[in-house]
Amino acid sequence: MTAVRGRHPSPPQIPLFDHAVRLHGDTPDKPLERGGVPLPDQDLHRVRSQARKSSGWRRKSAEAARILDQHFARPGSSPPDLARSFHGLDVHGPREHISAAALRADEQRVSRTGRWLVRHGTDRCAVFVGLRLLANTISPEDVELLKMIGLLREFGPEAAEALTRRGAITALKWLAERTTEQTRLRAVEGVMRMDKSFEHKWLLRRGLGRDEMSRYLAGDLATQAHLHEAIVRADVPDWLVDETGWFLATMTGAHGVGVVLENYPPGDLVAAAHVRHLSSRKTTKERYYTAAATCAYIHQTDALSRSWSPDARAAVVEAYIAVLARREWVETAHALLRSGHHLAAALTRAVPGELSAKLGWQNP
Repeated sequence: MTAVRGRHPSPPQIPLFDHAVRLHGDTPDKPLERGGVPLPDQDLHRVRSQARKSSGWRRKSAEAARILDQHFARPGSSPPDLARSFHGLDVHGPREHISAAALRADEQRVSRTGRWLVRHGTDRCAVFVGLRLLANTISPEDVELLKMIGLLREFGPEAAEALTRRGAITALKWLAERTTEQTRLRAVEGVMRMDKSFEHKWLLRRGLGRDEMSRYLAGDLATQAHLHEAIVRADVPDWLVDETGWFLATMTGAHGVGVVLENYPPGDLVAAAHVRHLSSRKTTKERYYTAAATCAYIHQTDALSRSWSPDARAAVVEAYIAVLARREWVETAHALLRSGHHLAAALTRAVPGELSAKLGWQNP
């Protein structure tokens, strides 16, 4: 076994998996509060490296691989022997060393070891190594384990990758609906990589989150899920109108990270269909925001002239203004701006003063 690297506080006795199970029981259909932070082992990880350089990652990843090689070389060793072996190693960097160690060992031992570390590990370093071991196997019996540990923000992206390798599309959808940010992004990407046409409805209805990470994915997601075919139909459900609004509004802010609206080929058709359906719906704060943000972007973004005809662009803007300037929609705008809702600040950033005046409220 490895030498002790220094004095540490007493290790926590709560497996991080059990921590996830307990928190999930409080909110079974929603993301864990703060992504499960703080973890029970927080006292062991208060001091992090001042400089997380890639060379340091590789060196420490190589040390973790050496520990695994020694463990797998001893026929009588068992997974609990590794419980404290990885503390102090930053194992979040490149995975090639740990993957190589897994490939050099018996696959069943690798699976058994990874499974034990994820299920019983009380230190995040050990759990993370366990996840990396499971990423090199494809056993379907690990799916439930990966789903639960993936609820914790610290491990979500790695768990989503392991689920993707197993083709566990149902588990990925379950995880995406109960996580945010990086984990949700990776889980939805996993569903998209399987490219199943029967998942288009789920991708449209559940695939797009409401956080900043969604900007990376919105355009590609809309394209793969055939949003342009779904929204142009004569009769569409309310959820599709709402999600279309979020797709459009999200693409307006995707500069530098994803597909922006002017680079989304059917953007003019989708926006025209969206505002047409919106005109027969009741107003809500979310509907107001997505429509106003989309209208403002189309109104003031010259780059759209390369992909939209002048007539199409003008017609869509006029149609949005006609809806947004209705009395009940203007009342919604005022209520939103007074509410302190997080969308209020986003609305004032998105809509310039001269356009807000046309919509019945004044943005300074």
